[in-house]
Amino acid sequence: MHSIGSENRTIYERQPVRHTMTIHVRHKMVCARRPHHGVRLTMPIESPLSGASHVVGCDATTVKILAPKRCDRRSVYVFHADGHVAFRVLDRGDAESVFAAIPGFRGVMMSDAGSVFTSKHREQLQIRMALCNAHARRYFSDARETDKATADHALRLYRNVALYERSFASLAPSARAKERGRIIAPMMEAFYKWLSENLSKTRQGTPIPVASSYPFTFHEGMTVFVRDGRVAWTHNESERHLRHIVVGRKAWMFRGNMKSAKDACVLWSLAMSCRVNNVDPEKYLGDVLRALPDVSASGLHAWTPRAYALRHARAD
Repeated sequence: MHSIGSENRTIYERQPVRHTMTIHVRHKMVCARRPHHGVRLTMPIESPLSGASHVVGCDATTVKILAPKRCDRRSVYVFHADGHVAFRVLDRGDAESVFAAIPGFRGVMMSDAGSVFTSKHREQLQIRMALCNAHARRYFSDARETDKATADHALRLYRNVALYERSFASLAPSARAKERGRIIAPMMEAFYKWLSENLSKTRQGTPIPVASSYPFTFHEGMTVFVRDGRVAWTHNESERHLRHIVVGRKAWMFRGNMKSAKDACVLWSLAMSCRVNNVDPEKYLGDVLRALPDVSASGLHAWTPRAYALRHARAD
């Protein structure tokens, strides 16, 4: 067992085998042989997320950074697309800092309706937002105690959409968009018409007006999925990627410093990318760290967890 003090040193200072997410890897093996190896490993994971016109999922949580008298809080953002998952801890949580983490990106970003993602800066960058319908569904679920009939009407819509989305899961994006336009688009149009007619009739001071105004306010972002078959109707995948941090921080409590938090993001990026691609993280890290000293910068893309999985799938 590691002591609390040793657990919160930087990666380079820790020697023992760490047991996290069933991954058994020596920290010295990851970073101490050549300190830049850990960062080099994530470069080809992050690069497909930048300068692209495709769809990227994003969400954030907070971690504590050890500081005198009290811990500081910093935001950890996850960005993911096409089998690549990248974690970044940011000194600042404003919109400029968040979007600077994926420079050049001008595609569609799946997220919640937080102020960062609905900011003017995002509009200036011409990034389209595809907002999460699961958040709206949760508002109506919470409102059932005060107005069951109205809440259930909305929840039926989301339940039907979820069932259709399940049946569309195996379709190509173009075919999925066609089916959504044929089936889900009329359902959403009727739902928003119903919201418009009933919003003024709901009793103020109850959860129903809040639940109704949320999808009504963000109508455009919450219906992007209907027109774009690449976009998921919720961003639950992003939340699943953050789950190990949210659960894990109850055990490790805080990171020793910002450098330690950034090192953790390197390992989280590699481990979660392995999980998404059904790759054994221990085997992957063993193979890639043995090969990495002889790999040029132009050859790094061949060693992402996704490329590693595809190469082994062809070999099998």
